[in-house]
Amino acid sequence: MNRFLIGCIAIETKNARLNGSHRDVEENSSSIENVSYTKKIKSRNGIYPYASGQYVKKNIKENARNRGQVLSQVKSIDTTQAVSEGHPFKNYDEDVMGFMNATKLVLSEEEYLKLDEGEKIGFSKKSKNKKTVYEKNITKKRRARLMVSPLQAISSTKIQQEFATRTTDKTNTLYSKEVYSNIMSMGFNLDIGRVGIFTVSEDSSGFRDYAPEEVEALGLNVNNEGIIELDKEDKFKRIEDTLRSIEYFNTKIAQNNNLEDLNTKFVIMAEYTIGNNIFNNIFRYGTLDIDYLIEAIEENEEFRKSKIYVGVRKGFMQKNGEDLRDYLEKILVGDKYFIGTVKDAFDKYLQELNI
Repeated sequence: MNRFLIGCIAIETKNARLNGSHRDVEENSSSIENVSYTKKIKSRNGIYPYASGQYVKKNIKENARNRGQVLSQVKSIDTTQAVSEGHPFKNYDEDVMGFMNATKLVLSEEEYLKLDEGEKIGFSKKSKNKKTVYEKNITKKRRARLMVSPLQAISSTKIQQEFATRTTDKTNTLYSKEVYSNIMSMGFNLDIGRVGIFTVSEDSSGFRDYAPEEVEALGLNVNNEGIIELDKEDKFKRIEDTLRSIEYFNTKIAQNNNLEDLNTKFVIMAEYTIGNNIFNNIFRYGTLDIDYLIEAIEENEEFRKSKIYVGVRKGFMQKNGEDLRDYLEKILVGDKYFIGTVKDAFDKYLQELNI
């Protein structure tokens, strides 16, 4: 059975610039050369600053590393290509966030002739630089178990330019940076059922985590179905560290002069058998759209497989003149809901998680 933990978080920025942009992609770049731009998306309804999905995942990876997870080493092939280790059993990021290594194994004729008949399967004979070599496609790719949306402002935002000067031995240098203030939200899907489960296959054209020849060399245990699996404790730890990294969302980027508390101030999450994130657009027109949320829950009730966990920081947002958490406790009633602090919501889900 499919098990997707789908959710949405919101953070608050008072004076921030989370993810930088470049003057070459700015429609109305400043005449001043020393400007630090921020990412933004424009629509007919205004300007919405955002931080990319790549930025979000980088933040999650760094937090997971700080919690003891091992990350892959990325190697540069040339100026345009880089590959990670391709060892998701060992590496948290390759397991949870996926990878693709499009590579070939190239053997000299002497090396090829030393292989037994089974090991020669898949190689093709080539001529390079007047020498005979044997090539085998050893491409591997894994779907990401964690998918995220960009972290985006929930309402149109005025982007402010903050001017400053840098003192030099001659004329002071003028520079500026773009900053903004808003609530920002992000959706996430975590494929709970497939974290820590890895496939072994000869097929280099499809999704696979390991080629058969790697298994023995790496000392991995394969079951009768051709699957390698982490033990339950390690699976749980990877899931927990992912969620804690979302809970304590923070970043080193652009914090020097714009220190922010970016920990999650709102979260809603639940397990569903479908991967479509029904919570991804619940913040609309600058606030939490309760009617939209309730209708989305009701229409997808047949797919829900857990409680719906809601966490809200006191004072984060008002709804109809009430604190949002107090308001939700009156609106979202019944055994299928758990409502508390943000920490309560993450703690309760992890306590009740059965893998």
